[in-house]
Amino acid sequence: MTATQAQLTVNDKAGRLATDIIEVQLAQTLKSRGSLQSYEGTHGAQVKFDGSRVIITRKGDYITMMSRSWKNDFQESYPELVSELLSIPHDYIVDAELVFFSKETGRPEFLTALATPAMRAGYEVKIMMFDLLELDGCDYVQSSQRVRTKVLETLKNSCWERLDTVSTHYTDFSALLQETLASGGEGLVLKDLSATYKCGKRPTAWLKVKKVETHDCFVVGMTHGNGKYSDVFGALVLAQLDKNGVPRIVGKCSGMDDETRQTLCKAISEGVYDYGSVWDSMWAENKDLDGKMLKRVVPTLVIEVRCMEKLESGLMRHPVFLRMRPDKAWADCKI
Repeated sequence: MTATQAQLTVNDKAGRLATDIIEVQLAQTLKSRGSLQSYEGTHGAQVKFDGSRVIITRKGDYITMMSRSWKNDFQESYPELVSELLSIPHDYIVDAELVFFSKETGRPEFLTALATPAMRAGYEVKIMMFDLLELDGCDYVQSSQRVRTKVLETLKNSCWERLDTVSTHYTDFSALLQETLASGGEGLVLKDLSATYKCGKRPTAWLKVKKVETHDCFVVGMTHGNGKYSDVFGALVLAQLDKNGVPRIVGKCSGMDDETRQTLCKAISEGVYDYGSVWDSMWAENKDLDGKMLKRVVPTLVIEVRCMEKLESGLMRHPVFLRMRPDKAWADCKI
């Protein structure tokens, strides 16, 4: 097996090598929250934390904290976490989330694991472990979710300050979701208790239920498209007006089908012109778009988008196109 492939076979009696690449299992999105109760009995529910996915390996006195892409090992940046991870008296491989909790509110907030110490100053960082792949050379990848969860829970230590296992709930999923969202959590993951861990796959065994928001935005530009979208556009650049009436770019979105993309491309192209005056500052604040822009456009087209949340800066996290809003005026799209 090559270095670019997932390797989940035991190399020797001591377990997998720290250099082996492991592709994580991903979750599909549950389309209807109304069906949560139907999963009780066959699934367990875990709170979904909004952090950086990490695969943590301990072999002897050596710890790795690899990113999902396997490009970064965070262990040197978080010695306080490594110290506590070494307190677990086993060799192991666990799937986890590196999560930042606000010192002011105690709530989890999104911050990348690559954040500098200065950026992390207002946060407490924790490792939230939610799945087990190996323990003392014993491979659990082909074990059921129920077994993996029970074995992982045996590792939990009341003395931990920066580590924790994500609790699994078996009833009252709807109430748990509402409680999680009210406390600032991202949502839930429903896990089929009979399913094995499927590396690099996005099976129906894991179903994520997340909070979503919808916002009306006006289109101010299009980025270059690649592949089959090279003759249309890649993403729409979106803006809203701040409290002073100044336009601010709040994100880029795609997610529309091909027919809608063609319709949008035609509608947007009908109103192209060069910006000036107050709009210049908007583009100056978004230099990262330089070189990516296909064109800037007149702010006439309004669309509704869905996103995970809106940050204090006004930026939307993971916006996705929902529909055009010809009934809305662009000047009414405000942060």
